[in-house]
Amino acid sequence: CREESDRPVADLCVYVCLQCTQEEFFLRFAEFEEMVKEPERARAIYQYALDHLPKSAAQQLYARFVQFEKQHGTR
Repeated sequence: CREESDRPVADLCVYVCLQCTQEEFFLRFAEFEEMVKEPERARAIYQYALDHLPKSAAQQLYARFVQFEKQHGTR
């Protein structure tokens, strides 16, 4: 369970990422979840982003997701 003290950090990330592309936003969001040891949340973010962004706008995201799965996946 996340502590309430994490909320300001998440809010700041959203504010900073308003300047990002959609791909950058999802990359940073997923990387944040990895950093705070929440791989299932990170996986959900990657999957959501890959389902909703055009392939042409998510090449770096896909490459990072493959790397993530190699590190955290069960297969």
